[in-house]
Amino acid sequence: QQDRCVLMIKSCPLEYQSILSDTRRITHCLEPSISFKAIVLVADLSKTDGFLRQYASIDIDAYKVALQKIKDEGLVDRIIMFDGQNSSQIVELNTSWLGRDCNATHSSQGQHYASTFHGFEIIKELDVYCKNDIVLQMDSDIILHCEKVNDGILECIAKFDDPKLVSFAFPILSTTPPQTSLRHLQRDGNPCRFETRCSFVHLDRMVSLLPLQIP
Repeated sequence: QQDRCVLMIKSCPLEYQSILSDTRRITHCLEPSISFKAIVLVADLSKTDGFLRQYASIDIDAYKVALQKIKDEGLVDRIIMFDGQNSSQIVELNTSWLGRDCNATHSSQGQHYASTFHGFEIIKELDVYCKNDIVLQMDSDIILHCEKVNDGILECIAKFDDPKLVSFAFPILSTTPPQTSLRHLQRDGNPCRFETRCSFVHLDRMVSLLPLQIP
């Protein structure tokens, strides 16, 4: 199980003050538990202002400086810059993944998605990527609690031995036990929840379902 997971961290310029520390935190938290085949960071520059729940002004230059520091420290194997300026590329992403002929990079409510699809496609092109590899994709501000005595990461990866499992998310931290420990999307169409901010994805199985059905 140690050799079948790729970590994809997702970021945008709104996080220019925190992306360096967040990347350090995520990698230092997870790597003692698992040896990732690759760690990639997707930097979504397709939107530089007017973010959903924007809490600060944007400093693109400071963001790029932070990305360079991440690269210099060797925290990730690759930084994927996605500027959303190639209209034909965006249309192709939307057509392939959603069956929609449009050049949007964000949903009508403002959530990003095109950069995530682009990140998935780049991962599939990596030399280290193999069929049946798992992707752990997460926003850079996600906070994980990993116990050394209970390795939840490897437990999650092992769940993909079920050939119907496409993706699932971590249970949300709570003082009461969740009704189900793993919330997941299955190929048989059962009601489910796909957590876009942080989830495990069996990439080949997800690609086999394209275009994804959306409301």
